[in-house]
Amino acid sequence: MAATYDPPVSDDRGELVIRPSWKVLARWDLRLVAFGALALVAGSVRIYSYGAAWLLAFLGIASLFWVGGALYLVAYMAGTKIAVTADAILVTHWFWSTASVDPRTVARVVRCSVRNTLARSQPQRPVVFAFSSSGRCVLSLYAERWSQDDLDRIWRHLGVVPEGTWNDVIADINLKNRFPSAF
Repeated sequence: MAATYDPPVSDDRGELVIRPSWKVLARWDLRLVAFGALALVAGSVRIYSYGAAWLLAFLGIASLFWVGGALYLVAYMAGTKIAVTADAILVTHWFWSTASVDPRTVARVVRCSVRNTLARSQPQRPVVFAFSSSGRCVLSLYAERWSQDDLDRIWRHLGVVPEGTWNDVIADINLKNRFPSAF
């Protein structure tokens, strides 16, 4: 099993590898696990009224879902990372590189939270935007799966000081107004 955090080979321009934080992930997972446990207990009580064989079958199927969910989570955490080298910033999800950016193009980094205007019941999501010197967005990350300290290590590694905080909330429809030449 891969480590959840790979320390950098060197913070002096060597490769820097950041993996998602289990601590950050646990914020929403605890609610999901609690709901699943309550549903399992409620389902067990209901199924037990049909007989012990039904209960065992239900618990077996439920166990498959729990084990499958745990395997999914471990595979996601092992296959997701941000690697910063002298030549590229590589963002990898599920073992596939989804973004590759030349680190020399990153001139400005902005932290903020984005609120979805169509789904107002959803909480705002912390986001990091990296802009080139011309103001074009070269990298955007939903930051909720990464710890802020780890993300700050990336920007220190690049020599860029981030602007803003997660408390700066922008509606998704206003992103083009806030960052005119970015998107």
